[in-house]
Amino acid sequence: MGVVLTSLFAGLVVAGAGVLVAVAELDNADKIASVIGAAAGVLGLGVSVASAVQVRRLRAIPPATAPSASNSAEGPANAPVPTKMSMRAKARDDARIYQSGGSMNIHER
Repeated sequence: MGVVLTSLFAGLVVAGAGVLVAVAELDNADKIASVIGAAAGVLGLGVSVASAVQVRRLRAIPPATAPSASNSAEGPANAPVPTKMSMRAKARDDARIYQSGGSMNIHER
């Protein structure tokens, strides 16, 4: 729903800017287009900074490491490898979501 509203809002803004530029004289239309371009650049910079911060946060969590040859089930240590895991899910209507950090069996009704 949020994507639809955002797309609708962006479409209305672009349509409004198009009408404004079409009605204005050439000199004024050039100035309006420059302001709109500058605003789009600033908004794009904000989105890219927010994305970079989010990626940096996600990279701060170390990935799960695979067991090495000395730490495998056949090796002498025979110890499980600890992993950190975080999962989120959202379902609508009659959808079901199954998440597992390891072996998983799903039994239907």
